[in-house]
Amino acid sequence: MPSISNIFTFHHFDKELSELYISHTIRRFAIAMIVIFEPIYIFLYFKKSLSAVFLYFGAIALIYGIFVPFGAKIMMKLGLKKAMLFSVPLLFLYYFVLWQINFHFLLIFLAIILRFLYALFYWPAYHTDLARFSKREFRGEQIGTSMVIYNLASVIAPLIGGFLLFKLGFPVLFIIVLILLFVSAIPLFFTGEIREVYTDSYEKAFKQIFSKKFYKEAIAFAAFGFDQGISFFIWPIFMFVLAINYELMGLLTSGALFLSLILTLYIGKLVDRLSRRRLLRIGSILTAIAWFFKTFIRTPLDAFLAQTIYRFAFTSCNIPFRAIMYDKASEDKRTLDRFIVFREMSHNIGRALVFIILAIVFFFVPVSNMYLIFPLAAISALFFMLLGHKDES
Repeated sequence: MPSISNIFTFHHFDKELSELYISHTIRRFAIAMIVIFEPIYIFLYFKKSLSAVFLYFGAIALIYGIFVPFGAKIMMKLGLKKAMLFSVPLLFLYYFVLWQINFHFLLIFLAIILRFLYALFYWPAYHTDLARFSKREFRGEQIGTSMVIYNLASVIAPLIGGFLLFKLGFPVLFIIVLILLFVSAIPLFFTGEIREVYTDSYEKAFKQIFSKKFYKEAIAFAAFGFDQGISFFIWPIFMFVLAINYELMGLLTSGALFLSLILTLYIGKLVDRLSRRRLLRIGSILTAIAWFFKTFIRTPLDAFLAQTIYRFAFTSCNIPFRAIMYDKASEDKRTLDRFIVFREMSHNIGRALVFIILAIVFFFVPVSNMYLIFPLAAISALFFMLLGHKDES
């Protein structure tokens, strides 16, 4: 009987990479059904306090960023596949707790812990697996293809999620997401276990973030983490404040993703042929301009156009950014996991610190002025290009 990898094998993808992407795609589909509505759910739980939303997601990022080295130790003990496998019930429990969060205020703290633990098990293992098994000469195409696969899953998911939420409410949406999360674990059973050896002390891992040698990479990862935090957690709330209903919100998100698919494949091929550093520089500038445009959104049509422009711009920098990141991680197979830990710590601690500052700011600034965050995101996008300062390709 053919294995799942023989059925779903992509161009330039070996068995290991194919099965990783299949699992991640199913998981992505499940999360995409709810991810744009999750921050709105939290926003409403906290009585429309943007400060509380920043503190909630900032706390998750900060705790995870601090404890990433322990996640690498877990990865070493369990192996990459088992670590990702164990993350599934943690994410399942996280969404279950969110579903029940109105029953007791202490559940919000349990939700933070579960989300942090999920990230601790999943992301270091996922990025290490991808860095180890993607090939430098095809890395741009592999990342571009994977993003197309993920986005195809993500295109229809917000539509379905928005429809279910609009017609049936959060409980039904949560139940379907929980079922799909367990299905996403199935492909991981078809691969052999891979073990990494991570020996850095906690102190050594933390010092690397502030070392002179890697400070540019640390700033780039922190800026990237902030950009994605605003895109995932604040942009949906902004649409909600604009009085865009759940169904239309899902349609706007899906439409913008769909229009960026063709560009994703094209950029992936360019990344393997042209200078990754130059493409990253151009993409960073375009992303900054796209964020600046979002400052002037006032209608649903404005939101759709601005998000479409952002998806195009972000795609043009995301693929070279990720390709350079995995290039740097795989330069020395012996220290691959060390670079991944450094990336995760910089990405999340950087996001958390800015989120905490914004939580303080929006304690005094009304929610109606949240568009003021977008110029800050525009500035942060310009720091993406720091990651390519030593890239020779």
